[in-house]
Parts: sequence; C-alpha cells; structure tokens
Amino acid sequence: MIAAQLTDLDKPAAKALCLQFILHEYARALEIASTFSGCKSRELMHGLNQLYPDLTEGMPVMKLGILRKLCFYCEALLETSQKGEELLNVLDDLQLAAAKERRSHLPSGCIFEKLCAFFPLLADHFADCKESEVPLFSLLELRRSLNRFLGSGTVESLFQRLFDTPDDLQAALALGFAKRGFEGFCRQHADLFEGLAWEPLTKKF
Repeated sequence: MIAAQLTDLDKPAAKALCLQFILHEYARALEIASTFSGCKSRELMHGLNQLYPDLTEGMPVMKLGILRKLCFYCEALLETSQKGEELLNVLDDLQLAAAKERRSHLPSGCIFEKLCAFFPLLADHFADCKESEVPLFSLLELRRSLNRFLGSGTVESLFQRLFDTPDDLQAALALGFAKRGFEGFCRQHADLFEGLAWEPLTKKF
C-alpha cells in the first residue's frame, strides 16, 4: 500500500511522506528499546519481536517488525534524495545488534544507543521539506516523546535550524494545511505548540 502511495507522487511529496512514516516508526522503536537495559529475558524477547521478529517460513508479511519497516521507508527516502546511505548503514547495524541480543538473551543499551545515533542523520533531510506540513507536523506531534529519549530540546534545535521563530513554524504549518482545505487545523492542535521555544542555538546533533 505504501509503495502505491509513493508511486504517483513527485519527489518532494514522496520525501515528505517517507519522513512522516519514518518518524512514527522511529518513535515507537525508541520507546521499546529504552526498556531493554536491565530488563528480564522475557521482556527483552517481547520487545525484540516488535523491533525485529525472527522470521520463519510462512510468517505473515505484516509481522516484519519496526526495523524492517524503517529500512523500507529509508530506501524509499533514498530514491528521492542524494543522501541517505548512512541511514541504511545504521539500520543494518541495528538489525545485527537485535539478532545478537536475540541469540544471547542478554539485554543491553546497545540498540537504544544506535537508535539515538539515527536521528541526526534523519534530521538532515528536513531542510528539503520546509514547505511540507506533513513531516513538520509529525515532528511537532512527536516532540515530547522524542525529546524524552533524545534529550530535552533536541526537536526544538532541529526546528530552529529551519525556522527563525516558533511563530514562523506555526505560520508555515497553518499555510500548508490551509492549502489542503484545513484552515483551522493548527488551532485544533494548539496544545502541541505549548512550551515551544527556541533556546540560544547549540547543536545537539
């Protein structure tokens, strides 16, 4: 279904859609992997089954897991961009680490650390999507969750690289949704802008 959605889109639209899918799967992966360090073997295996299930013959495609979905979306992203190989390299390392932990049944913080290293590489792609409200809104929607795992102010630092002020971000989102016929969309989600502020710019990634 995703492939069909991307086929008829121009490159900017396809890239924006890829980033939206990647962000939501990535946030789920961070939340799951954040519990691995020190968890019991059963909890570890349950989390790994969500991230990177051990596929057996006849297993439904829908059980591919989050890391494989991220690989698919990043490959699609790479088709719309001149950069992206490093994202796939990190995902390859993540899948190897997940397979290793599955064999050992020993939890560690390795997967979570590798996931954190994924965000700076993904952040570089947002500069090409300043005019697209879809990935920007997803980033805003996931701001608190991502900051909880990546560090306070991480998402704001990325926004600050794209927009001079939070008002500029809000205006860009409002304009983008208005063009689609959703004039009141940002007002309906005003809570997402609460506490959004730029600090003196210090690069977090």
